Amino acid sequence: MRSIELLCAVLVARSYLQFHAGTLDASGWEADLTALKSMIAYPGLRNAWKFVRHFHSGKFHDFVDGLVQGTKLVQPPDFFAIWTDHMAEAATPNVDPNITAAPIVGSK
Repeated sequence: MRSIELLCAVLVARSYLQFHAGTLDASGWEADLTALKSMIAYPGLRNAWKFVRHFHSGKFHDFVDGLVQGTKLVQPPDFFAIWTDHMAEAATPNVDPNITAAPIVGSK
Protein backbone atom coordinates (compact mmCIF):
# COMPACT_ATOMS: atom_id res chain seq x y z
CA MET A 1 0.00 0.00 0.00
CA ARG A 2 1.30 3.41 -0.89
CA SER A 3 1.49 6.03 1.79
CA ILE A 4 -0.51 8.49 -0.34
CA GLU A 5 -3.68 6.45 0.18
CA LEU A 6 -3.15 6.39 3.93
CA LEU A 7 -2.52 10.12 3.94
CA CYS A 8 -5.74 10.74 2.01
CA ALA A 9 -7.74 8.60 4.43
CA VAL A 10 -6.33 10.50 7.43
CA LEU A 11 -6.80 13.95 5.88
CA VAL A 12 -10.40 13.30 4.94
CA ALA A 13 -11.11 12.11 8.48
CA ARG A 14 -9.67 15.37 9.82
CA SER A 15 -11.73 17.42 7.37
CA TYR A 16 -14.91 15.55 8.30
CA LEU A 17 -14.34 16.16 12.00
CA GLN A 18 -13.39 19.82 11.48
CA PHE A 19 -16.43 20.49 9.30
CA HIS A 20 -18.80 18.92 11.81
CA ALA A 21 -17.12 20.86 14.64
CA GLY A 22 -17.61 24.11 12.71
CA THR A 23 -13.92 24.83 12.14
CA LEU A 24 -13.90 24.03 8.39
CA ASP A 25 -16.25 25.92 6.11
CA ALA A 26 -18.60 24.26 3.65
CA SER A 27 -16.44 25.00 0.60
CA GLY A 28 -13.42 23.34 2.21
CA TRP A 29 -15.44 20.26 3.13
CA GLU A 30 -17.06 20.09 -0.33
CA ALA A 31 -13.62 20.11 -1.96
CA ASP A 32 -12.42 17.25 0.22
CA LEU A 33 -15.69 15.36 -0.21
CA THR A 34 -15.45 15.64 -4.00
CA ALA A 35 -11.92 14.23 -3.89
CA LEU A 36 -12.98 11.43 -1.53
CA LYS A 37 -15.95 10.46 -3.70
CA SER A 38 -13.63 10.22 -6.69
CA MET A 39 -10.81 8.36 -4.95
CA ILE A 40 -12.99 5.92 -2.99
CA ALA A 41 -13.62 4.19 -6.32
CA TYR A 42 -9.92 3.27 -6.53
CA PRO A 43 -8.61 0.05 -4.97
CA GLY A 44 -5.73 1.83 -3.21
CA LEU A 45 -7.92 4.11 -1.12
CA ARG A 46 -10.31 1.28 -0.32
CA ASN A 47 -7.38 -0.76 0.97
CA ALA A 48 -6.21 2.22 3.01
CA TRP A 49 -9.71 2.49 4.50
CA LYS A 50 -9.61 -1.19 5.48
CA PHE A 51 -6.28 -0.51 7.18
CA VAL A 52 -7.40 2.55 9.19
CA ARG A 53 -11.12 1.81 9.51
CA HIS A 54 -10.77 0.44 13.04
CA PHE A 55 -9.30 3.77 14.20
CA HIS A 56 -12.64 5.44 13.53
CA SER A 57 -16.13 4.96 14.86
CA GLY A 58 -19.50 6.57 14.81
CA LYS A 59 -20.74 8.81 12.08
CA PHE A 60 -17.47 9.06 10.11
CA HIS A 61 -17.07 5.29 10.12
CA ASP A 62 -20.63 4.85 8.83
CA PHE A 63 -20.21 7.71 6.35
CA VAL A 64 -17.16 6.20 4.63
CA ASP A 65 -18.58 2.69 4.74
CA GLY A 66 -21.65 4.06 2.95
CA LEU A 67 -19.49 5.69 0.29
CA VAL A 68 -17.61 2.43 -0.25
CA GLN A 69 -20.86 0.48 -0.57
CA GLY A 70 -22.39 3.02 -2.95
CA THR A 71 -19.42 3.58 -5.23
CA LYS A 72 -18.44 1.30 -8.09
CA LEU A 73 -14.83 0.06 -7.96
CA VAL A 74 -12.72 1.25 -10.91
CA GLN A 75 -9.07 1.10 -11.88
CA PRO A 76 -7.45 4.52 -11.55
CA PRO A 77 -5.69 6.13 -14.47
CA ASP A 78 -1.93 5.77 -14.69
CA PHE A 79 -1.14 8.99 -12.88
CA PHE A 80 2.60 8.56 -13.37
CA ALA A 81 2.17 8.29 -17.14
CA ILE A 82 -0.09 11.35 -17.16
CA TRP A 83 2.44 13.27 -15.09
CA THR A 84 5.26 12.21 -17.41
CA ASP A 85 3.28 13.33 -20.48
CA HIS A 86 2.55 16.71 -18.91
CA MET A 87 6.19 17.18 -17.99
CA ALA A 88 7.27 16.35 -21.54
CA GLU A 89 4.77 18.85 -22.95
CA ALA A 90 5.95 21.54 -20.54
CA ALA A 91 9.58 20.97 -21.51
CA THR A 92 9.09 21.19 -25.27
CA PRO A 93 7.38 24.51 -26.07
CA ASN A 94 9.17 26.97 -28.29
CA VAL A 95 12.12 27.58 -26.02
CA ASP A 96 14.67 30.18 -27.03
CA PRO A 97 18.08 28.66 -26.19
CA ASN A 98 19.53 32.20 -25.91
CA ILE A 99 17.35 33.03 -22.91
CA THR A 100 18.37 31.60 -19.57
CA ALA A 101 16.69 31.71 -16.21
CA ALA A 102 17.87 34.12 -13.58
CA PRO A 103 20.60 32.64 -11.41
CA ILE A 104 19.54 31.08 -8.13
CA VAL A 105 20.49 33.21 -5.16
CA GLY A 106 23.61 31.83 -3.55
CA SER A 107 24.70 29.81 -6.58
CA LYS A 108 27.88 30.44 -8.51
